[in-house]
Amino acid sequence: MAALFAVPSPEPEKSVIAYGPIAALGMPTVFTHIVDRLDSETREFLRQAPADIDQKLLELWLHGRCPHTQRTYAADLARFRNFCSRSFPLVTLIDLQAFADSLAGLAPRTRGRILSSVKSLLAFGHRVGILPFDVGRALELPRAKDGLAQRILPESSMHTLIRQEKRPRDRVLLRLLYVSGCRVSELCALRWSDVQANTEGAVITVYGKGEKTRWIHIPSWDAEELFALRDGAAPPALQPAVNN
Repeated sequence: MAALFAVPSPEPEKSVIAYGPIAALGMPTVFTHIVDRLDSETREFLRQAPADIDQKLLELWLHGRCPHTQRTYAADLARFRNFCSRSFPLVTLIDLQAFADSLAGLAPRTRGRILSSVKSLLAFGHRVGILPFDVGRALELPRAKDGLAQRILPESSMHTLIRQEKRPRDRVLLRLLYVSGCRVSELCALRWSDVQANTEGAVITVYGKGEKTRWIHIPSWDAEELFALRDGAAPPALQPAVNN
């Protein structure tokens, strides 16, 4: 008697075109079919050795980011590559979950940053057509406790810190950091042309993280000290003193 719900026999596997050393690594058939549909430039890219693919993908992903961000992200990816020997096109969700488990001894915020770096690179590689799947999308990031309140310095402590600074320029720069909320890197990048006086003090133009421009009001008292500093400085640079 014939089965009520017959299970069709699997069709014989169709021949596929494998590309260079990736085929030698045992690339899944479905991945090879995807490669067949890629444009010629990407297909040529995938013919290269896996190490070259990983390095070039990393360079593409880091391109245009600030040097500090590049160093941090590159260190995060180096940590992942030391843990997982697979080339990026062959990384699986199991690899990512095992890597996440290996970071258990780190603080949640540090684990989240490292895993976010890896997820970002994999998502980028998928968007530009180098990786067939964004396997990092399914990886859950650890939820870190918001410790912002613990890192806020009391106002009295900040005033004490400013008063204890003996060098006039560094004291002004500390006050400027305090009243403006600038990052240290943003303050070091300021030029006198970024400081404009007005009737209520001054406005500084800050170009910082994310390539975004902000305009920050500086109260009159702090603006007066800032402009007094300018009279004794060599424009156009407004940078903190360097210890000898």
